[in-house]
Amino acid sequence: MSTTAPADTTRCHFTPTDPRDKGMNFYTYRQNNSYGVFHTPAVSVVIEASTAEEADRIAVTRGGLYFDGCASGQDCGCCGDRWYRASEYDASADVPEVSRSDQWWSGDRVPPQLVIRAEAKALEAGQ
Repeated sequence: MSTTAPADTTRCHFTPTDPRDKGMNFYTYRQNNSYGVFHTPAVSVVIEASTAEEADRIAVTRGGLYFDGCASGQDCGCCGDRWYRASEYDASADVPEVSRSDQWWSGDRVPPQLVIRAEAKALEAGQ
């Protein structure tokens, strides 16, 4: 997987999307600080995908997120699950700005936001 340098110190970016690709949205996963701490990869993770289900798959396979942490014993039963699945209501046409609260809670080990872009589509000859 290729990576590009972040545009600034508050975001990390992965593979760019072909701008001619249509129907993609951004889904934001905000981390609950279960057990009172935030974990990597970031306080919030933004996934570019065509559906919420696809975003969830990418979040797990490329982002390192997990769901149902309380049921599996990874998260605190009082605090709740660290990550929740996306829904179509979470879809946004643009990458959201880094929130002040995400900046506040970030630290040396955990950046405020991670953006994972969809894979660029292979272009047919002549396009």
